Amino acid sequence: MNLSNWRIGYRLGIGFSLLVLMLLIVGVMSLGRLADFNSQIDRIVASDYPPTVKGNQLIGELNGYALSQQRVLLTTSEQDIKKEMESMKQRTVTVSALMEDLRKSANDSRSQAILQDINQARADFHTSSTKFAGFINSGDTTVARNEFMTATEKSIQAYKAAISAFIDHRDDQMSLSQQQVAQSYTNTRLLLVGMILAAILLSVIVAAAITRSVTHSD
Repeated sequence: MNLSNWRIGYRLGIGFSLLVLMLLIVGVMSLGRLADFNSQIDRIVASDYPPTVKGNQLIGELNGYALSQQRVLLTTSEQDIKKEMESMKQRTVTVSALMEDLRKSANDSRSQAILQDINQARADFHTSSTKFAGFINSGDTTVARNEFMTATEKSIQAYKAAISAFIDHRDDQMSLSQQQVAQSYTNTRLLLVGMILAAILLSVIVAAAITRSVTHSD
């Protein structure tokens, strides 16, 4: 097929059509890569980051619970004791909600294994804190203090340590996701630069071929 036998309008039409096709290919590839990039960002924002926030909130609630227990042991005011006991009940409800969020976010085997450790520590803490509340309600502050010093405080520390392990694991996952996003960005940039250069080169070749065919036909 000899381009010099074609009318100039056909030659230009073919040339522009090829350019449009190349632009379309670059555009489609760019959109596909951007969609993948956006999906990876969404995974970090929606899946990897929230569990670390919930875990830190959970540790904060446990610290607040322990502080209320200490205040109960230090005060002799019935009103203050009642206030702190009510605060502990409210924190228990919040802790349960946060634990449910962690359970839902445990989407890999390591997270699930750590979650089992958290549940065990939580059970130990619940047992000791229930005893503590019972002693306080019966007015036996000395036994309550002994329970707090020998069991409750240790169970809280174990509870927080297990949660911290969960947070560390999810932080590692988030870091890995960030590395994948960075690598995806680098690969996408190289691909697009390569496609743009290829499109420019092909455009030059097409333009040269059309120009040559027009020159020879003249």
